Amino acid sequence: MAPPKTDSGFDAAACLDWEETQPERNEYIAGEVFAMVGVRQSHNLATLNFYTVLRRELKSNPCRVFVESVKMRVEAVDCFFYPDVVVTCDTREEPSANSPDEVH
Repeated sequence: MAPPKTDSGFDAAACLDWEETQPERNEYIAGEVFAMVGVRQSHNLATLNFYTVLRRELKSNPCRVFVESVKMRVEAVDCFFYPDVVVTCDTREEPSANSPDEVH
């Protein structure tokens, strides 16, 4: 991760509002915001391979697999991340077109 972009004390709601105006994605960790960095081709290939395996294994399962551009919220530790690969078995409906893509 890159150095923090904001001062300590930035709350989650303010971060979400601020991020909507930013050209790049950022991760929020308990009051600090970190710019996302680019990845190497080998990292991208590994991510896609991992996604492919998970997708195949979960084919007949209600769980869904997402790759990198879906924000994940971890409320217990006050964080928002963009993980490389995430699996969710959350049965809530998908977000509407007007809400941010977010996995809980």
